[in-house]
Amino acid sequence: MAPVTVENMKGRTGLPIPTQLVLTHKETGTKWFNSYGVTVAKLTPDANTFGGRVELDQRYWDYSTTTSKYRNQFLDMTTAEIKARVKDGTFTLADLNN
Repeated sequence: MAPVTVENMKGRTGLPIPTQLVLTHKETGTKWFNSYGVTVAKLTPDANTFGGRVELDQRYWDYSTTTSKYRNQFLDMTTAEIKARVKDGTFTLADLNN
């Protein structure tokens, strides 16, 4: 298996947040957003989809204010934009923690 890098997301002060992580698969470029030990979002590069294919965990994608804040930062979108993409099927809900 190819190496995966792990980076802490940064808070508004620029300091790393230990409970908010981005994991990146070096070969495929797939990224996962992990909040408080659970996977919240997966971004898979896809040449046919602008920005890649997004999967959100069906249970945790909208779990708390803090998780939503960093999920939004990970996807570079607002909660309203994300909810609209879930509703129209652009973003898929899946079990990312099985």
